[in-house]
Amino acid sequence: MQSLGRTVFAFSRDRLVPFSNIWVQINPVTQTPLYAVWICVFWAIAINLIGLGSYAAIAGVFAVTAIALDWSYCIPILCKMVFGQFEPGPWHMGKLSFWVNAYAVVWTLFASIIFILPTVRPVEGDTMNYAIAFLGAIVIFSAFFWYIVGKKYYTGPLIEAQMDENASGDVKDGSGPSGEFQRATEEKKKTGGITT
Repeated sequence: MQSLGRTVFAFSRDRLVPFSNIWVQINPVTQTPLYAVWICVFWAIAINLIGLGSYAAIAGVFAVTAIALDWSYCIPILCKMVFGQFEPGPWHMGKLSFWVNAYAVVWTLFASIIFILPTVRPVEGDTMNYAIAFLGAIVIFSAFFWYIVGKKYYTGPLIEAQMDENASGDVKDGSGPSGEFQRATEEKKKTGGITT
């Protein structure tokens, strides 16, 4: 719940989640994004209640989570291969990097297909793997949300603080030359995305 709550808060801060102005609010007593945590709790319970009604449906949900996790690793790898905008770090595989990345993409494609296939035959309503239907619904909803709302507001992650290069390790509040923190905060206040 902690990592999911942080993820919802971060996506809400960048206005990538429906009703983000609610999920980004910080509780004054606990100094935590309680609404973001509670919406995660609600959806976790709601999704798991599916298992009480249909094993096939909850198996589809679990298959989609596995596919989504694999895609979350594979999409940056694929972008690196297609667009080539990548600076190798201190540990790099050199010429083997392309082939390892290609294998990762092919394996993810293979695993995604396996997770979509039915697990028993003959395929009937109660033995169907509904992962493809859930995955399609998620992709369609995400595309609609992006083109209707997200594209208008999302300009990239908002920078809230910058590290000072001095030896003390202090964090700048953004009042320096760039002032990005103040600009981001003021923009959020104008759009209702931050509460003080």
